[in-house]
Amino acid sequence: MPKKAIVKSQPVFSLDALLEENAEEHIDLPQVKSAAVSAMRLLMLGNQQGYINEIYRLADFCAQLLNQGAPINTVVNAIKFGMANSYQQALDKVTSEIGLGQFQLTHSNPQTLAGQNLQKRVNTMRHYKDTPFAEITEAVITDSFVQASARFGADIGNFDFINCRPGN
Repeated sequence: MPKKAIVKSQPVFSLDALLEENAEEHIDLPQVKSAAVSAMRLLMLGNQQGYINEIYRLADFCAQLLNQGAPINTVVNAIKFGMANSYQQALDKVTSEIGLGQFQLTHSNPQTLAGQNLQKRVNTMRHYKDTPFAEITEAVITDSFVQASARFGADIGNFDFINCRPGN
């Protein structure tokens, strides 16, 4: 009767695991800016689940930076500047998507579920197209810092969510 080999449990190393570890250790401001821009675009396009996922990613980046000792003002400013630099492109994309949605609405039955969903999406995009940039920025910053604190344990102190800045 053959003997059974005893396999000892050993840690498995992979390139993906190493890259994932390194990515978490080296979060930088361009990553925060990029995630903030992506969150803004998803919000303005009415992609709710995509926005939530991107806010979680942004919150994770913010929490890591704050836990590494980055000043909260630096993180807030990275979000604001990243979004400000890409706002016109996002607005152009929303305008284009509204036009496409309007075209599709004229060639579809508004009584169907698909027609109703398309109308809701167009209305959502119109809303965000007309929403001032400051309000969109405030929403992204607030959502990301709330999640950074709640999900990732970041110490945001007495952050003033109304004015999007650290409290006194």
